[in-house]
Amino acid sequence: MDGVGTLGVIALATVLLVVGAVAVTRRRFDGRVRTATAPRFTLAGVGIVAPADTVTVVQFSGQFCAICPQARTVVDRVLRDHPNLAQIEVDVAEHPEAVRALDIRRTPTLLIVDEQGEVVHRASGMPREAELRQAVSGLAAPNR
Repeated sequence: MDGVGTLGVIALATVLLVVGAVAVTRRRFDGRVRTATAPRFTLAGVGIVAPADTVTVVQFSGQFCAICPQARTVVDRVLRDHPNLAQIEVDVAEHPEAVRALDIRRTPTLLIVDEQGEVVHRASGMPREAELRQAVSGLAAPNR
């Protein structure tokens, strides 16, 4: 193999390694429910109306989002066990200011909002059902 061919093989191997690392990293964090970090926002502060005094799961979806219906199904399944919780879906095209303010980078993104309307948990991508159940159960506990 000549010098140019060797460099091409090395470049290709490097690209494949980088793509593989990105895929593994994304898979590890995709859909993870995590505690929201400061600064905390209220939905009302970004123009989204949610039920008052109710824990709410807000799903940001897009018209061309292939997995948004599947995410909605997961949320529906989790909320069947918590009928006192609310669920709303927000179209990212209709609320660009909220998308920017809440740092929504992909769809679906779920925000779990407490009774005061403050975002306390979020998940980007396909939500992990077990983690979503744990997050809403902690907020919907009878001793809260």
